Amino acid sequence: MQFFSGIRTIGLTLSLFSALAETNAQTHRIGKPRPKINIFEQEQYKPPPIICVPKKVNLFEQNQSPQLITLQIKPEDKNIKPPFELSIDEDFKSVFPELGETVNFCGETIPLHFPLVRTRLNRELGRYKKAGYTVRHYQARHQYYKAEALAIIQKYQLPDELIYLAVAESGLANVTSPKGAKGFWQFMPETAKNYGLEVTETVDERLDPLKSAEAACRYLRFLYSKFKSWSLAAAAYNMGEGGLENAMKTQAKGSYYELSLNPETAQYLFRIVTLKYIMEYPRRMGFETRNMPEKYKIKTRKEVVNYSIPDLKSFAQECGTNYETLKYLNPWLIADQLNAKSGKNYEICLPIENSIVGND
Repeated sequence: MQFFSGIRTIGLTLSLFSALAETNAQTHRIGKPRPKINIFEQEQYKPPPIICVPKKVNLFEQNQSPQLITLQIKPEDKNIKPPFELSIDEDFKSVFPELGETVNFCGETIPLHFPLVRTRLNRELGRYKKAGYTVRHYQARHQYYKAEALAIIQKYQLPDELIYLAVAESGLANVTSPKGAKGFWQFMPETAKNYGLEVTETVDERLDPLKSAEAACRYLRFLYSKFKSWSLAAAAYNMGEGGLENAMKTQAKGSYYELSLNPETAQYLFRIVTLKYIMEYPRRMGFETRNMPEKYKIKTRKEVVNYSIPDLKSFAQECGTNYETLKYLNPWLIADQLNAKSGKNYEICLPIENSIVGND
């Protein structure tokens, strides 16, 4: 019994010493943190060597003339296919040859001393040079519609160059934009109605080249009276007068060339100006004047109606023509019938002779 009692006493004593040792170890870890080591005092630390120090260069002390730097400009217009190379020291004369250093729009001189202005003009020229086939169609339509469009523009005593706004908007074709604008002058439905154009299920006068030109002239005359500048009037035509007013107010700038606008409107005026010079000086601008698509003139007469026509196919046959020719000469008839408004006269163009439809 005494033997087992002694063993028990020794075991308790060893357990007590083990517990005391563990307690001391915990006390050392908690109460005395390890000292921080400064790596800069260690022998094994060696900072990375400095290979070289770039020497400052004063460009004004160099004997050699600076070289031209070519930039890759990322275009804002999705229709431009990059890269379009442009030298930052490129002279404007080399882009618009033989035209001199003065470029105008509706009597307003374009500030070519602004680098961004030159860049955007050059970008548009590069864009159209890459689309030569499209430009030839523009040239053909311009020759076809020019006389009638200018007669309306001059009737409202506006600058002749505003015809190129329609070229920039649609290429003088009855196209529809993703936002729903239609016709040569790209009217939205509400704006068209505000300026006297009928837009219904059977009639869309935005597609009538002459009536839409009349409405565009009235709208542009209003915009010019409001902004006192043709460049600003063109910008407002593109983005809306409210949006332009807000941009001018928040940026405290009264010049189109100093405003930060959405990418489309920022490039819009330069597109118009570039097309103006391409149409007026094609050879100087490096564009073909031969082999343009032909547009045949069809001798027409006008039939005035003030009543609804339930079937335009039968109406065309009664008038001595076919439905295809009727629709070609009257693109504003958008259905196979005409629902006439009470008291309104409609002028329907019909061929004088047995003519076939023209081409576009």
